[in-house]
Amino acid sequence: MRLQLDQLWEQQGLAAGAYAAAWSPGCSRLAALSGESLLIYEAGDGGPRLLLEARPRLGKLHGLAWSPDGRYIALAGDTAALAVVDAETGETLYRDRGLGLAVRWAGDRIAAGGWGYVALYRWRGGGAEKEWEKTVEGASIEGGGRAWFLAASAVELAGNTVLAAGWYSERGRLRAALVAVPAGGEPRLYGPGDLGLPVHRDTMATWIKASRGGVAAVSTHEQSGEQAGRILVLRATSTGGVGRIAEHTAQGPLYSLTWAIGSVVLAGGSQRIEAFRLELELNRLRRADVRLQGKPLSGPVRSLDYCSEADTLAAVVARRLRLYRLEVLEEDPLPWLAQRYMGSPGQG
Repeated sequence: MRLQLDQLWEQQGLAAGAYAAAWSPGCSRLAALSGESLLIYEAGDGGPRLLLEARPRLGKLHGLAWSPDGRYIALAGDTAALAVVDAETGETLYRDRGLGLAVRWAGDRIAAGGWGYVALYRWRGGGAEKEWEKTVEGASIEGGGRAWFLAASAVELAGNTVLAAGWYSERGRLRAALVAVPAGGEPRLYGPGDLGLPVHRDTMATWIKASRGGVAAVSTHEQSGEQAGRILVLRATSTGGVGRIAEHTAQGPLYSLTWAIGSVVLAGGSQRIEAFRLELELNRLRRADVRLQGKPLSGPVRSLDYCSEADTLAAVVARRLRLYRLEVLEEDPLPWLAQRYMGSPGQG
């Protein structure tokens, strides 16, 4: 499979630490973080137009997610495990204090993760109700041992299970971690050994995205040595179990990912975007060629979000927000495999 990314637009000057951008449902608007500010753009033929710049007073912002109806945006920041703002005015409607790193909105549920915890909220029109919060400091690892100082840097909802990807500290080393919290259950923590990652090197899980078929992709990278990255594709069970489906080694460290056309996973690394095609029936990932048209990627690709309605990819590259048109130049001979068993992943 051969893909091409044509650069359409760029906004420079995002504040340091701007690691998130996300399309609204229907892809009519694009939200991005810039330091302590939330930027909302209106999509258009001449390029996005800035509609709103809001400063919700949450310190540096780390995560964002649109509500399914596009009326609200959930945020995670230095002083908020979860905040919900009005997408038209920027007014803060709800806030739960804490040090938040990631949020994900699906239906009326909002998953949140941060330093040492994973939480689930229910959105009730004008406010949120916390259903549960699980502390994962000192939690037992499925393969043995305990995890301390866990950071849930990305969260996802896969059916009734909340998944969080991140890292924990063990004897002075960083270990990639995946936390699965089933409905009404206790957290199950999977360390690098459970995920098939090196146990003698510093590793981190950096991002997680689920498709509509309930299959989740996780990006990881090593902090030492060759700094190799890896894509893991897995499925979570209703009891918090996690089964690996496929994996593939990347060309270097990975910081972000998104599902794109069919069963394609796009992953952002250091000055590159890689693509992988999931063949679910064969339990394998195949690398796809990606050709980039436009300015070179001059820094790490910290965030990716794909709009299926417009075949457009939003990317945060260092301190730049970019849009790319995704085009398939050459299709795989058996594209029906993934469609049959996964369905279309849709947006993100």
